[in-house]
Parts: sequence; C-alpha cells; structure tokens
Amino acid sequence: MEALFPGGRTAGKRGTESYIRKCGLWDEFIEATNGFIDNPTLKDRIIILKYGDVKRCLVCGKHIGQEASYCHEHRFEGRKGKPAHNRSVQDEQRIVEAYKSGMSSLEISNQDWCSCSHVTVMKILKRNGVNLLSQSEILLRKREEIPEQEIIEYYKTSNLYRTAHVFNVPVYRVRELVDENRLSHSEACQHNFPDYTEESKEWNEQYLSGKRVKDIAEENNLPYSTVSRYIEFQPRDKLAGKQLCGRKVDFSGLEELYKTMTLAELAEHYNCNEWTVRVKLHALGITKPKDTFTEPEHIISVILEKHNIPYKIHDRTIIKPKELDIWIPDHNLAIELNGLYWHSGNKPDNRHMNKFLACEAIGIRLLQFTDYDTGKRADMVESIILDTLRLQPHRINVNECEIVKLDNPEHFFNENHYIGYTEANNAVGLQFNGDIVMALSYSSNHIIQYASKLFHNVDGGFRRLEEFIVELYNYKTLESSAVALVDNGTILKENGFINRGFTEAPELYQINGNRKYSGAGIIKFEKGNQT
Repeated sequence: MEALFPGGRTAGKRGTESYIRKCGLWDEFIEATNGFIDNPTLKDRIIILKYGDVKRCLVCGKHIGQEASYCHEHRFEGRKGKPAHNRSVQDEQRIVEAYKSGMSSLEISNQDWCSCSHVTVMKILKRNGVNLLSQSEILLRKREEIPEQEIIEYYKTSNLYRTAHVFNVPVYRVRELVDENRLSHSEACQHNFPDYTEESKEWNEQYLSGKRVKDIAEENNLPYSTVSRYIEFQPRDKLAGKQLCGRKVDFSGLEELYKTMTLAELAEHYNCNEWTVRVKLHALGITKPKDTFTEPEHIISVILEKHNIPYKIHDRTIIKPKELDIWIPDHNLAIELNGLYWHSGNKPDNRHMNKFLACEAIGIRLLQFTDYDTGKRADMVESIILDTLRLQPHRINVNECEIVKLDNPEHFFNENHYIGYTEANNAVGLQFNGDIVMALSYSSNHIIQYASKLFHNVDGGFRRLEEFIVELYNYKTLESSAVALVDNGTILKENGFINRGFTEAPELYQINGNRKYSGAGIIKFEKGNQT
C-alpha cells in the first residue's frame, strides 16, 4: 500500500503510523481508509489524504504524484528536444550557417550572439545533420593560398629557409610542398650561397671591436647563420666592448627587474651584454610568456580547449632550465613540439630521451610530437592525447568483441599506429560490430606492434590478444617495445612486462624528407613465466 501526502509527496518507507501521527494526519488517514487498511484484497490500493485522485505517467500509465507528469523511469521524456531549464534557446540555423562559413565550434561559442559552450554547439550541429570536420581539416581550410608551383621551382635552385623568406610563407608550408613533390632536401641545401668573402673582412673587424654577430647580420639584412659562417670567433679575452663579460656580475633583483625591463635595458643596467643576461635568466628558469603560438602549439591548444583541458605554455619551472612547450598540471602531462627539420640528423642525439627521462624522474608523462604530426595528422595527435588522459570518447568492453586473424594488417597500423606499419609474420585483431577496433602483430614470441582504432579504447583488449597468442603457441616468454616519443609502455607494464631500458642508436632522423625512427626512442620490454 502506498500513501500519498498533500502535494503528491509519497510517504514511502516512512509511511508508518508514528510518522503519520507526527505529521498530524492520522485522523484523516483513518477516515480516508474507512477501515479498509487491514483488508488484504486492497493492499495495492493507493490512499489519498487530500487533493483527490492521483495522476498517471503519460508513457506507461503508472501511478505518480500529483505534481508530476512522468514516472521515475520516464522522467526525461518531457525534456527531449528542449533546452535544459538553465540554458537559453539557441539560434540553431545561425550556428549551422556560421559553421558552414568556416568558423569552428569554439569560435562560434565565443560569439556574442551564442550563449552556449562549444560542446553544445557540436551537439546542435550533429542534430541538424552537419558533418563535423576534424581539427586538421578546419586548420587546412583556413590556410592562405600560396603560389605552389613558383615555390617548387625556386626551391630547386635554393634551400628551405631562403625559399620561405623570399615568398613570405612559413617554413613548414615549404617543407610540405617539398615532401609532397618528393624533392630532395640534401640536393637543394647543397646549392652554393652567395660569396661574402670581401664583406667578411669588415665583419670580422666589427666583431673584434665588440659588435655582436646578431647586430652585424641585422645591419647587412642577412640571416645570422650566413654571417656566422664568415666570422672567425675568438676567445673573450681578445674581444672588446660589451662582449667582455669574463668578470662576475651581481644579478641581484634580476627577477623583479625582468618583469618591467627589456634584455637591452637589463644589459645596460648590469653593465654586461644581453647574452650574459639571457644565460642567467635561462639558468634561473625565468622567462616571459611568449606572445604568440607556433602553429603546432596552436593546434595542440585548440585540441585541449576543445576538451576543456586546462594547460600552461612555455613553462621553465618544472625541469629547470629546460622548457616544456605545453604543461597540463591536472594530469601531470607535458607535450613537446619538435620541428622535424631541427630535430633530425644522422648523428646520435639523445636530447629527446634526456628530456623524457627528466620528466619521468619527477612523475611527469611526456609526449613528443613534430610539426609533421600536427600538420599532417592532427587526428592521431588528438587521439594519443585523449588516450593518455583516458578520455577516449568510445570505450568498448572486450567481452563484446571477437578475435579474428588479420591477413592484411598494414592498412590498420598505417592509420592507427604512430610510426605506421612494421612488418610482422602474424597479426590478430578484435572485431566489434564488423569493425576492427584493436590489432596486435607478432613474430615468434615478439609483439611487434599493438594499436587501437583512433578515439577508441578497448578495456582489457591487449590482455585478451596477449593471452590468445600465448595459449595458441605456448610461449614461455614475450618481448615487446614502445616508442618513447609518444608511449612510455603503460599498457605493457599494466600487463606484467618489465622495462629493459632503451636501445642504443639515434632517436630520430630524416633522409630526403622521409620520417624514420630508430634507437634511443625505443623502450624494450620483456615478460616471462607465461601460463
């Protein structure tokens, strides 16, 4: 029996005699029941103390309170297609038109006429049948047109940076054209530079008199690198003027003065050169926020803002004096953006591994992407960040998947693995609703690669595939590896693998514009005693 009090409020578990007496309604209750309270045939009867009959749910017909229209199960039926009580009605047609005109959901949400978040904007667009563009597609659509053919022809007789300077375009745009047309970086960079032998005599005199190479380059409207090739650098004791900073400088109050003074003013104040001030600031981990993003940093910032992830930029306080391009304190995650041109070569270079280890030592996870990654495959970058933060939008239970053998895994790994497909003897995958959502390739007892579909997470997927191959071949030990630039081997460690250290070779190098990874960027893992 269910008793309803005034206003349609259900007495529920507290509808005892003592509680009804406490409410001062016992006499009305007795009068309303009219003696039928003890009748077992009427145990399901609803007792009304006031206000007449009880309403029914508009969906299932179940008895409900006086003031309600739906039962608890269908309580959201009346809200479907309507804005929440604390949200204003949006001009959906205007939002759709703004998006089609080239504005992103974040830009639309920042407009004065729009009073909702960019997440709500995306929901409105989906509700109106608009296909949402990926972040990389939005950024590519906003790019200015450039004379591609002219740039290519000029590049054949010049080099990367001079071409960018002549046509006033970013270097990465020139590099993209070079890669797309399969032009050789090495051939273009071997073209002879103009000969400044005669001019260099005057440059060296100016240098010895105390003038900085940077100032000489600016006066002659030439790049610093061009002038420096002709300068015969000397020890400091042979120089004159403000380049003489062999003495100790008292930098007391530097941090406070730096907030209001420029480097030139600080150099004048401390009677030394700007470079000495800059070195001291760098050693103290003091820096001013940069006024602008590089394009790769801008792409990462848009991704983080899209998912409401707070972040800081250009932080030198965490691993002094080194800088973290993007720092996400709430998740102990840092993101480094490396220019492929400057971080490539054919000589051993451990700077990426050193920064990775410096962050790992204080419990920070470091992801290292290149401008190629953010420019060509921003979707993969976004998926890796979300996976690291465990914020993947599509989570799948492994029990709902079926294990299948993959005869041609190359396409899946090229689309979903950071370094693309690596040759292996066998591959298996997890299939969900007809789609492959996770794959693992192996040769003998070595797991070559594993990857999930972009923006998907299969809970327990790696363990399921690992157990499958162990049971199939009765392996006693397993080996695997992880690309430290974007993966510290978390999934391997969670499944019992032991870190065996880094390989000994260059981390990242580039040949004729092709990206290749090797060596110190690879962490080796091993697991034994399989059952």
